[in-house]
Amino acid sequence: MTIGLTANWMPYEWFRHKLTLGLDRQDYRETGFVAQDTTGRAPWGSLAATGSIDHTLPNTHRWTLDYSGSAEYDVNDDLNSVTSVGMQLNARTRRSYSVSGDGLVANNLNLISAAASRNAGEGLSEQTSLGYYAQEQLGWKRQQGPSRGETRSW
Repeated sequence: MTIGLTANWMPYEWFRHKLTLGLDRQDYRETGFVAQDTTGRAPWGSLAATGSIDHTLPNTHRWTLDYSGSAEYDVNDDLNSVTSVGMQLNARTRRSYSVSGDGLVANNLNLISAAASRNAGEGLSEQTSLGYYAQEQLGWKRQQGPSRGETRSW
C-alpha cells in the first residue's frame, strides 16, 4: 500500500508553503513447505525426509515528510530575491517474524505446532534520517517577455 498527500498554501502572493506526507507499507507472508519423503530413500537427509514447514512475515514501513517554504521579494527593478527553507524526514522500520517446524506427522497436517521440532525468530531494523536546507536565489535584470507581457529572470 502506498499513500501520498501534498498540500500547498499561499497565504500571501510572495509567500508559499508545500508539505508532502507519504507512507509505503509492505506486509506479506512467505511460506515454504517440504512434504514428507514417502519413497523411503531420504534423498535430502533424514531430517528433511520427515517434512518441514516455515513461515516468514516481513513487514516494512517507510514514512516520508517533506516541507518547503519560499518568500519572494523584489529588491528593486533589476534585482529579485527568492529565499527558501525546507526539511525532509525519512523513516524506515522493518520487523520480521519467522517460525519453522521439522518432522511432520502427515503431509496434510502441516502445522508448525504439530511438528516434532519447532523454532522461532524475530528481527527489527530501524533507520531515520533528517535533513534541512536553506537557499537564496537572486534574479538580475528582469525583462518583459516578447509576448503577453510575461516576466523572465536572467
